[in-house]
Amino acid sequence: MVKIKQYRVFHKDFEDDERYHQFFHAPSAQHAKYEGYLDLQDCWQEVKYIDMRAKLEYKGSALCPRIKHIADYRGKPWVRAGMKVKSKYDGAEGLIVDAGGSGAYFKAFMTSGGSKGTSCYFHPNELKYFTKDGFEIREPEDYLGL
Repeated sequence: MVKIKQYRVFHKDFEDDERYHQFFHAPSAQHAKYEGYLDLQDCWQEVKYIDMRAKLEYKGSALCPRIKHIADYRGKPWVRAGMKVKSKYDGAEGLIVDAGGSGAYFKAFMTSGGSKGTSCYFHPNELKYFTKDGFEIREPEDYLGL
């Protein structure tokens, strides 16, 4: 199983200025660095991937504030970074890595299906959620003890 970790991503010129640091949940530093590069490239086309840095913040099933906000808002308080999910549409599996800024979507790193190796956004109701043991969570009572 792929382990999701949180990384602090920044451009090398802004290492000491935390205002320009972003956090990404990803399976590797390279993946987090690439996500940060793509995000920064939207407004700074001259940025180079080689100038990006990623530092490990924490490992495991972390509770990212954005994920917690959307999980609570959508009535799914068991959702954590690194949790296994499956798309209700095509059955592709993935892991929760982040949440959308709009407050309506979870971002999943896909581990199977046609989108394997990419990050996709899903509405919380478009996903099936699974415990560490592989049991599907259907009711709030199912997640007790996660």
